Amino acid sequence: MTAIELARKCPPSTTAFSVGAVIVDAADNGISRGYSRETDPRVHAEEAALAKLGTIDKARLKGSTIYSTLELCSEGRSRRAHAPSSSSKRGFPAWS
Repeated sequence: MTAIELARKCPPSTTAFSVGAVIVDAADNGISRGYSRETDPRVHAEEAALAKLGTIDKARLKGSTIYSTLELCSEGRSRRAHAPSSSSKRGFPAWS
């Protein structure tokens, strides 16, 4: 499922964008997916995808890419831990 298809699964909102996110490893294999408001009204697509990684082997994250239908936020207006800081904790060096 593509990020665009995931964005279409978002519950409706008059105050937020509908976003989909897909994480792929270095070999371009999908390892996680998520969409806005998937688990609660304030969850971002990237947060949903990252949360599903669980205890994945950190070596598999090396060279991975997260694709999103909207640029990652740099301000956590709906929560304190926004996507870039959550991502760097998971091993995505581009945001550390």
